[in-house]
Amino acid sequence: CGGEAPRGFLACRAELGVEGEVADDDEEPPKKKSRPSAFQGIPPPDEVKDLIQKRRSIFPKDYREGGTVPEAVIRELLEVARWAPSHGKMQPWRFTVFELRQIHDLIDATLKFYESRDEAFWREAWFGEFSGFPAFQEHVENQRRTKWGRCAYMISIGLRRQQPGDYKRMFPVEEEIASVACAVHNMHLLLTAHSNVGGYWSSWFEHFTSSPEGLSLLGLNQQKGDLWMGVFCVGEVLGNRDVRAYRKPIEDFASWYPDEPCPAEASNSSENGSKMSAESAKRLLENRRSILPADYTREWLPDSTIVELLVAARWAPSHGKLEPWRFKVYSQGNQWRLIDSTLDFYSKQGDDFWKTAWDGEYGGFAAFKKQMETARGAKWLKCSHMIAICLKRQRREEGKRQFPLHEELAAVACAVQNMHLMAASLRVGAYWSSWYDHFTESDEGVRMLGLEPEYGDKWLGMFCVGQPKKDLPKPHAVRKSVDEVSSWRKDSFP
Repeated sequence: CGGEAPRGFLACRAELGVEGEVADDDEEPPKKKSRPSAFQGIPPPDEVKDLIQKRRSIFPKDYREGGTVPEAVIRELLEVARWAPSHGKMQPWRFTVFELRQIHDLIDATLKFYESRDEAFWREAWFGEFSGFPAFQEHVENQRRTKWGRCAYMISIGLRRQQPGDYKRMFPVEEEIASVACAVHNMHLLLTAHSNVGGYWSSWFEHFTSSPEGLSLLGLNQQKGDLWMGVFCVGEVLGNRDVRAYRKPIEDFASWYPDEPCPAEASNSSENGSKMSAESAKRLLENRRSILPADYTREWLPDSTIVELLVAARWAPSHGKLEPWRFKVYSQGNQWRLIDSTLDFYSKQGDDFWKTAWDGEYGGFAAFKKQMETARGAKWLKCSHMIAICLKRQRREEGKRQFPLHEELAAVACAVQNMHLMAASLRVGAYWSSWYDHFTESDEGVRMLGLEPEYGDKWLGMFCVGQPKKDLPKPHAVRKSVDEVSSWRKDSFP
């Protein structure tokens, strides 16, 4: 029916004519339905800025005891989660929804796991905070009453790892962690637009979430590389949700290549912003698309546009307020320096490297350089700006907990998702590129950006920004159904 995806029997009947009969010969044949524009459905910048800056983690202790949240809201969250970006369309997110009774079952299963830990475990766990299981149990039971039992729902956050053969190449696990984090961030942003509902991403209890026993309860498999990344708590909130929050100024986490300070930012207060409705937030999250650099026009965007993206980035969630994101902006023609540095790295690789890199696709540096030079003109130099996406890892300190790497990766991914949503509202093309992974994973590449690989700092790719072609249609996107990536836990744990 018009060459489009199926839209139902009644829609097709309407194109054929009244009551499904073929239209008269003297009538114009039905025209093929045109694709919507790339930014159709995206709310204006002031609403998007307000949504991003007003997102807050609302702790379960602040939920109303005995409060309720409509099941329809949870189903909306799962719907928008699946529109997060995903490299290779892997869509690795997997969610299990727990209602209140099942939340208590989850707490019981957690306690059962820790009950079997020995004395050596308790001396090390949480720096010996608990003398043994009885002290830990007392702590968790108190949390059951004052925190977890106030949740109307908990949604477990799972990652189903790509397996060999799922795609032509295996993607780094960091990219799949980023996808899952963006899916959770979509849920959190949608909750921000809902009245009287709060959300909070909890790590849960890390020894349990990283154990084979914990993963198997959720249908995940540790041996296949699956991860359990915590739980997303949802509860009813009464009263003011405008919790004060502090974020670093952009000059603390971003700079312009080579070593230029960021341009001054405009006032970033959202006090006078336009509040976004839940329906508008849903449209925003479902209509965001990656626009590839090949569809940019080579026009320069003002640096002030990039500053707006960076201001949005800093309002991402961050465990422990570490704000691990770091950005280096390549602009005004400096992209070619990045390309040359990349080529220089690969020119130093030997024959053994080229036999295995990208499954031997290039066979040597000469073929790779030819491809790179083609991409230079057809893609990368069409970008107005390219922003290196970096993670500054939390430094180890004696007696202080170091958060798991995946939590810092998640924070950076949410920051990039904020930039992507803000770019869409400004009608600017944006695309997260892995760049060239051997270089981004090398000490040489990481140090080039002022990072310290010996402490675990990472370069996670490039965020490409450009002016899209006029009247660019919305890129086609397909997502798995909600039922394929989520389930509702109705039974008790064994």
